[in-house]
Amino acid sequence: MSQEQSHGGLLTRIALAGLVVACLLTLAHPAQAVRTDEVVLHNGNNITGEIRNLGYGKLEYKTDDMDKIYIEWEKIDYISSVNRFEIVDTYGIRRWGSIGRTDTPGEMVVNSSVGADTLDLLAVVRIARIKEGFWRRLKGTVSLGLSYTRATDTGEFTFGGDTSYRGEKYGGRLNYSGYTTQQSEKRTSRFIFGFSLDRFLARRWTVGGAVGAEHNEELGLNLRESVSALGSRYVVETNKTVLRLVVGISATRETYIASDSTSYNMEVPLEVQYSRFTFHNPKSNIQLSGSFYPNLTTEGRYRASMNVDIDHEIVKDLYFVIGFYYDYDSKPPPGSAQDDYRVSTSLKWTFG
Repeated sequence: MSQEQSHGGLLTRIALAGLVVACLLTLAHPAQAVRTDEVVLHNGNNITGEIRNLGYGKLEYKTDDMDKIYIEWEKIDYISSVNRFEIVDTYGIRRWGSIGRTDTPGEMVVNSSVGADTLDLLAVVRIARIKEGFWRRLKGTVSLGLSYTRATDTGEFTFGGDTSYRGEKYGGRLNYSGYTTQQSEKRTSRFIFGFSLDRFLARRWTVGGAVGAEHNEELGLNLRESVSALGSRYVVETNKTVLRLVVGISATRETYIASDSTSYNMEVPLEVQYSRFTFHNPKSNIQLSGSFYPNLTTEGRYRASMNVDIDHEIVKDLYFVIGFYYDYDSKPPPGSAQDDYRVSTSLKWTFG
């Protein structure tokens, strides 16, 4: 078996294993809790249910009568819950505790072990439920796409997903994506697998690390393995927009399709992550990330990548996704292309 087939098969098995695990997690529904949280709207409607989270200007709320609903944050006067949450304001300050109400519309009280803080509702940009138990804190997505063109006898399969965990001090994320294209006797593929762990600090700062693996036949890359130490800051974090900057140091090991050589490199990953939410019915999201990797080992070499996903909700928790990626390597292996790009469509299901 060739080195290419060995590593390509390994990445395929890892990606498919991640896909299976994510699917199994969606089947593990915890026992339904008594829903006693309260939301009061501007029009006076009082809704009893369960607060799930707040993000991008929408409060995810679960009721007995209407199942899961989304309420525009700007339309809420009062909110309360005895459950424990992480609450983040526009200054990046994080608080943990239950949520109480005041006599003033548009205010909330965070009751923590160190006291009570009164906040303006519009100053709160994120609320995340801190559930008991590891498995109940997981959430994520699974996406699949399949196409066939008879005229060129070309079939393509795309997949992707992520599973994230969030605690009071730490957060983790497992992500995977890829495609394989078969045209007559020619097959091309690209797979990416990554895991990151963050420690949350004050004022929107985080520190952490990441490991990853990547395979890209178009760029002549058999396998790139990486270990990184990272720091980041959420520069903008509002009810509709998030902008995050990431910088770090990374060690990589690369093997190539056309040769048996192995390359070891040190890089400085620089990344910008941007997401924007539009609260319409149906909902839409745009997520954009751009990365730049100056190489400290090989003079004059650098890599860059860009990813764009536009999600449009079809029905509850099911999205139609248009995706685009672009990869560039200033000094690829001999005989390989410098860049690779692709536009794809898929269906994405969210869980958790």
